[in-house]
Amino acid sequence: VWAWPDEPRKGAQISSGWGDLVYDRESGSRHVLACTPMPEVLSDLSLDTLQAIYLSSDVMHHYNLPAKWIDAFSGASKVERMSIPYHNSLELLAAMAERTEHSNEFDLFPYLQIIVVHPGSRHAKQADHYHAAVDLSMVHLLTARRDANAPIQRLIVDESMSFWEVWSKT
Repeated sequence: VWAWPDEPRKGAQISSGWGDLVYDRESGSRHVLACTPMPEVLSDLSLDTLQAIYLSSDVMHHYNLPAKWIDAFSGASKVERMSIPYHNSLELLAAMAERTEHSNEFDLFPYLQIIVVHPGSRHAKQADHYHAAVDLSMVHLLTARRDANAPIQRLIVDESMSFWEVWSKT
């Protein structure tokens, strides 16, 4: 499931061809409320127009390798803001730190400026044993982006996670 954190506003219309996609023509935003697995609706989206993405825990298991994230989302090159479920983000964080050889541009979300971190819900207890690895991946991502002069400008952390030691290392 992939959804924007706000609800569709008055005037939202469901596209006739895509029953799972809701468009808000008032504000120009696109809300993807998918009842089907994410990979099945991803190809129907114009990834090159996305500027922000909110990922729930439910979608993370579909992309269990960094290469799968890059293959699926490399077309979303204009994304500047991303919200991720921290406990389930190991492969995504690794993918966002990768660069093409001989290039200073990142393979995934090269213009990413803001990361919003939420704890997620699904499989959080199972993913908790990856906590140290996720912490290292987060620090690696932030360091790699900074060293390549493409730093993450803002890291916004859910209050329930704000006391974690990893944030002092970023």
